[in-house]
Amino acid sequence: MRILILGPWPIAHARHGGQIRAESIIETYRERGHEVKFVGIYDPTNVPRSHTGRHDFCIDSAVMSYVSRSGQPWEISLWEAFADVPALYGAFEALVRDFCPDVVQFEEPYLWPVVRSLRNKGELARARIVHSSYNFETDYRKELARIAGKSDGRILRHVALQEAEISRECDLVVTVSDDDAASFRALNARHVVVARNGSRRIEPTEEALAAVDAYVGDTSFALFVSSAHPPNAEGLLNFVTGMKHKLPGKLLIGGTVDRLLEPHYRTHRLLRDAHILGMVDAELLPALLARACVILLPKTSGGGSNLKTSEALLANRPIVATSLAFTGFESWSDLSSVEIANESPRFWELVAQRLEAPRTPYNAELDERREQLLWRVCLAPMVDAVERCFELGIAERGAPAEIMRAELAHV
Repeated sequence: MRILILGPWPIAHARHGGQIRAESIIETYRERGHEVKFVGIYDPTNVPRSHTGRHDFCIDSAVMSYVSRSGQPWEISLWEAFADVPALYGAFEALVRDFCPDVVQFEEPYLWPVVRSLRNKGELARARIVHSSYNFETDYRKELARIAGKSDGRILRHVALQEAEISRECDLVVTVSDDDAASFRALNARHVVVARNGSRRIEPTEEALAAVDAYVGDTSFALFVSSAHPPNAEGLLNFVTGMKHKLPGKLLIGGTVDRLLEPHYRTHRLLRDAHILGMVDAELLPALLARACVILLPKTSGGGSNLKTSEALLANRPIVATSLAFTGFESWSDLSSVEIANESPRFWELVAQRLEAPRTPYNAELDERREQLLWRVCLAPMVDAVERCFELGIAERGAPAEIMRAELAHV
């Protein structure tokens, strides 16, 4: 199959979870023998040219000018505008036409207007349309509004209507968790498959390990790594409020989450005393994970599935987490190295115990089980479902949902 994947960002320098998952999706499709082209549609004011790939598509000033004048949030107006600028969209259509995809898969719901326009203009007459979801966005947007303390009804209504239309019109919806799958099924999506988040093997270099050892010395440390994702920052902030005692070791915080935590440094002693690493180099992260006495996953809000959970499990180090952090990984919460705490005092009590305990040895007995966390395994249900959808040839628009479900029930 020829598979065209559309993303709202380039992945040449994959950093956040969505980019990493998209990168892994491409690798998994190619390992299964499919031809894949990824096109990241991006705003040049936010993405440097050096971070773009050969096929990525730049949204020009005409679109950005329209967005500015519209008075609507960019989540609503940007992709609609892109599909309505004839010269720019014509070049994009030519790119799609030249590739002649058998499958068009779009990452995140906001790209639906772009795909819908391609379909309505007859460019996707023979292609299956797949939505690759990272969250059930309607619920995620409600959660963001709660965290921010304000709600934009336009966005919420737009997203809800968009996900309802995606459910009706797409041949397949891929989700990261059973909960998200249930939300799409409630909207009568034709077929939904769960492809959980995975990770790569944690294989630090000797040079990176030496660098971490030189930085932390003999002091034990707890590690929290996250992107600038509001629910992740909220989880840590919720828990530091209940921290009454100093940790018997260091707390290292890595990733762009520091941008969201910075206003709270003076308020919370734990954050004030933490070692803030900022963006962590891709070669350094495996060494930090391998050397950590305990990895923290204090997720208290948000949908989807936490990519950092699979990463922590593959690191084979002790984990202290909330139950929400193990959404999609429930079967792993029984490991002796995993401890679940949903209240702040207990969470930090467990962290302190791990920092004070002798370093746990590598548990080789779990190696085979951890294979199930690798991206190629986690994404296999998605590839199986897309292949089956293509082979059946029953993805005509308007096909009854019960037919699609019956034919694909065994996938």
